[in-house]
This record gives sequence, structure tokens and C-alpha cells, in this order.
Amino acid sequence: LPAQDDVFALGVIWYQVLTSELVRPPYDFVDRLAAAGVDSRSIKLVSRCLAHPDRRYLSACELYDDLDVEKPPGPGEWAVPAGCFDVAGIAREYLEQRTR
Repeated sequence: LPAQDDVFALGVIWYQVLTSELVRPPYDFVDRLAAAGVDSRSIKLVSRCLAHPDRRYLSACELYDDLDVEKPPGPGEWAVPAGCFDVAGIAREYLEQRTR
């Protein structure tokens, strides 16, 4: 499933961010994450992202549910940081065209 492929790719990037190594996670990635001081909850989440498709998250939405974080702000609920472009209008226009 493409959504599971995206979850795997996210797991690879997450591993790289946590270890500062731009490599595909090795088979002993759990040991390396633990040695890097990564907390056990994060290791569990990354492990499920990188697991065999039978055990991997079905989609990023399923992963998001396990992250147990507050709902992100909606449109107009946060300010664009200084020096960044506000692309909300462009994104909205693109999405509206796709739904036609």
C-alpha cells in the first residue's frame, strides 16, 4: 500500500533525525536508537513505522493517533513565522481545483 510506504519513509527520516546519520536504518536500529538516548516510546513508534507491512501502521493517520498529541491549529489559528511565506491561499486554491 502506498500509505504504508509513506509511513516507512517517515520512519527512515525519523531514524535519521534522531541519530544524525543519513543512512537507511540498520537491522540493529533499536539498539542504536537506545544508545543515542532516544526514549522507549519513540523507539516503539519508529519501530512500528519500519516494521514488516503486516505490523506497520496502515497510514500516517494511524501513526498520528498513537502520537497522542494535541490537534494542530486549523486555518487562521496560527501566525506565519517571520521570514516565511503564507501559502495557505495557494494550497486552498489547489485543493479546490482537485475536488472539481
